[in-house]
Amino acid sequence: MTRPNELPDFGQQMFQRAGGDPEIFYLHGYWKLGLGEAWVIETDVPECPYWNFQLDNWWMESLDHRRAITVNKHTAALDPDGRLTLVVAERDPGVGNRGNWIDTCGHTSGTALLRWLGATTHPLPKCRVVPLDSLTTARATQGERP
Repeated sequence: MTRPNELPDFGQQMFQRAGGDPEIFYLHGYWKLGLGEAWVIETDVPECPYWNFQLDNWWMESLDHRRAITVNKHTAALDPDGRLTLVVAERDPGVGNRGNWIDTCGHTSGTALLRWLGATTHPLPKCRVVPLDSLTTARATQGERP
């Protein structure tokens, strides 16, 4: 909680001690958003068989799986430069049709997990919190990428 809205590498030892697969590189974080805010996550994507991002509640339980709370290698749309941009927000600022909007399901805080499976490199995402409406404006005036 001391580093909200980041996905830092806190070390893989904790995940391995908890029974994590040694082929998976885990990035775990705490998120907190105010009304009208969006958490933008941008990262390179390593060459790997599988990766995914999931939004969870405080107890690391996935949010409502009937909603857009997860994205993976097969469902996300990469940016034209091959990078991944995810938007975590209370509503879709216009990226949902690309599969990259993550619904907070009415929650204002929780945990998140990004994992790379079988990757030889492990990029660390750049994260920022912005006004949600700024993404809609940016898309309308500057193109697809928030």
